Amino acid sequence: MLKYIIIICCLLKAIVPACAQEQANIKSNVKMVDTVSILKNTLNRIVPIAYGSQKQRNITSSISTVYSDKLSNTSVTMLSNSLFGLLPGLVVKENAGEVGFYSNDLYVRGQSSFGNSNAPLVLIDGFERNSNDITQDDIESVSVLKDAAATAMYGVRGANGVILITSKRGREGKMKIVAALETGLSTPTRMPSFVNSATYAQMYNTALSNDGLPLRYTSADIEGYQAGNSIYYPDNQWEKTLIRKTSPYKDFNVSASGGDKSTKYYASLGYLGNEGIFNNTNFNDKYSTNSLLDKFNFRTNLDIKAFTNLDIRLDISGQVNRRNLPRNSTTDIVNSLYQYPQNEFPEFINGTLGGTSAFLQNPEGFLNRSGYRKLHDEYYQTGLSTQYNFQNAFKGLVAGARFAYDNANAITETYSRSFAVSEITGINADQTPILTVRGADGQLSYSNGSNAQARHTSVEGFVGYDRTFANLHNFKALFMYHQDRLMTDESSPVNNQFYSGRLNYAYKNKYLAEVILSYSGSEAFAPSNRFNLFPAASLGWILTEEKFMKKFTQVDFLKLRMSAGIVGNSMVGSRFAYREQYSNNGSYNFGTNIQTNYGISESTLANPNMSPEKALKIDIGMDAMFFNSLSVNAGYFFQRRYNILTSLGNITSSVFGAPLPSVNAGVVYNQGVELALNYKKTINKSLGGLLGFNMLYYTNKINQINEQPLPANSAYQYQKGGNLGQVLGLKSIGFFKDQQDINNSPVQQYGPVKPGDIKYADTNNDGVINDFDRTYLSGYAVPNVDLGFTAGFRYKSFDVSGVLNAQLGTNIYLGDAPSLFWP
Repeated sequence: MLKYIIIICCLLKAIVPACAQEQANIKSNVKMVDTVSILKNTLNRIVPIAYGSQKQRNITSSISTVYSDKLSNTSVTMLSNSLFGLLPGLVVKENAGEVGFYSNDLYVRGQSSFGNSNAPLVLIDGFERNSNDITQDDIESVSVLKDAAATAMYGVRGANGVILITSKRGREGKMKIVAALETGLSTPTRMPSFVNSATYAQMYNTALSNDGLPLRYTSADIEGYQAGNSIYYPDNQWEKTLIRKTSPYKDFNVSASGGDKSTKYYASLGYLGNEGIFNNTNFNDKYSTNSLLDKFNFRTNLDIKAFTNLDIRLDISGQVNRRNLPRNSTTDIVNSLYQYPQNEFPEFINGTLGGTSAFLQNPEGFLNRSGYRKLHDEYYQTGLSTQYNFQNAFKGLVAGARFAYDNANAITETYSRSFAVSEITGINADQTPILTVRGADGQLSYSNGSNAQARHTSVEGFVGYDRTFANLHNFKALFMYHQDRLMTDESSPVNNQFYSGRLNYAYKNKYLAEVILSYSGSEAFAPSNRFNLFPAASLGWILTEEKFMKKFTQVDFLKLRMSAGIVGNSMVGSRFAYREQYSNNGSYNFGTNIQTNYGISESTLANPNMSPEKALKIDIGMDAMFFNSLSVNAGYFFQRRYNILTSLGNITSSVFGAPLPSVNAGVVYNQGVELALNYKKTINKSLGGLLGFNMLYYTNKINQINEQPLPANSAYQYQKGGNLGQVLGLKSIGFFKDQQDINNSPVQQYGPVKPGDIKYADTNNDGVINDFDRTYLSGYAVPNVDLGFTAGFRYKSFDVSGVLNAQLGTNIYLGDAPSLFWP
């Protein structure tokens, strides 16, 4: 994982003089204006919602939004890394930080299913795309849609929540040019620190002694390691040899925007260059084995008023990535630091790589002399939207269509070579080593390559209506049709389709109601289960519009809201499970020449009744502002996720004779609370500040899952009743103090124990410690507490801000890396 520490940050701004003051305000992280204006601007700010937008004050569903003024001041190279702690309800789980392969998992209100996917649907400018497909400088806002009312328009894709990313667009006015250059250093958050060879030998002897085995290292060996600087007593510090402490990066972006009444434009061009942390990677003359990334991106957004009532939007964007990588994976390279003892052989012997017959992969050679990989990937995204306003014929009525075509292509080139190591097998009379060469130095060769392509097409049509009658009744309606198709080289096309409608009603601008209905389907299921109906509704009451609230002058705004509905998840990990499938299986010999012939057999039995997961969601919340400076958003949510696929084989005897399918029988309950507090204060025109805090706390419980029957005294090993991500393991109750402690404790059936070994709990009280004593340990797969803290200060033209994120309650299973932790 890489965290970015900015060493140099140069923001170069080339701005048309007429727009100089406006641009200065845009780049300021803490915007200080009159407190009454803060209230007005906040409530009237337009928030992106599903296939539309709405004023903040009138939203009755659960939506959190962060805007470009906060995102643009974070010095990270991937969007999800800038979202830590900014959006209540969004949990960002960091996985990998390798250059060019940053990998974070996003969860809306945590984990809700033990099924295939908990990932939210991500849309950029209304179309399904990857969050890494847009650079931060081009983002206007990021919204997280959390409850059923917010996501019901997406039907069978809405159960895991939705993330809406909106790109910047042009505004009427003179051309404005913004250029930004940022450069800095990346450093690993944490690196292993290994003991020296002398300490390693002493500890190894201690371990052998504890097991009653002969010692491996003599006192002379240990003295030799302590003296150091000898090929016979090496002390390799692999982590210092192969990993450098910092690596540079540079990020440049320039954009231009402006327009007039007929045409508005936004265009940008960017470059990101990033180096990995591997060391000594320029050993080879014509190539590097370090991780290197060169990323070029562009975007053009056009808004055209073709006729008086016809608006057209044309968006074109793309990204070209060129990556250089070591031949072996970063995981394997880092693992080699742990697997190869520092005293086993010298790194170099007379200019050649050291090694032994048991350790042929010298880590130096494993990184720098095994070859390299080159990855070329690029994608281009296009979107065309039209909208016609029937204001002359039918006031408030609009209709339009949208189309998107995205194309992505990835090419991988792999170049491999072998290398020899020299093992010291003796010592000559002149104290020079006797060497035996293991392996051979090979020539660099092209070993394999791949070319993958993906095409994503989306088509939409919609009719909308927005009209206010007698200044009392406001009606907003939207009906739309959507279909999309994803085609890849690896599988048959993935198709989704839905018809959705939404009706909003507001009375006196204080009583709010919303109803949503979606008829949505996926071709992954049998025709009889392909389409499902997903309804949702929400209500809102703005109390500060009531007369009885006028006397509470310290309450500037207060709204209560609630919603309920059902949404679905079609990403269940099993497509076309309703079909009978056959697969290659087994072989038999034919004829006198014993010719081998392969047969086929019935694979997993079909499940014609398989359907998508569904989620019943209930949400209750409050949005308020006090003292013209403090905003409070709080809410409670409950979800019953059902129809989760669970194995039928777990409850069926193995004598059945065929692989059994999964069935929609799983149920999980998820509930929790959210809280967001934001305080902004302007002391005077030159001085001001802000403080923010947000929190997500949730719990989940497996209510139904198919499990193999267990003995009555081991019922605690059932997953039912536990939480998602719980780990089944022995529970430690300390360490054995002495032999008497061992004699007085239950017998551990995993081998002999000695004082100092771990003592495990006898969960079922049968006098022995075995697998039936394993119990579920507390903790979640995804953090169940997510905290965010923000602070900012401004004095005249200078401002500074920071974000702190904390996550609690998660389990980390070290057994996923057995070569690192099991020893």
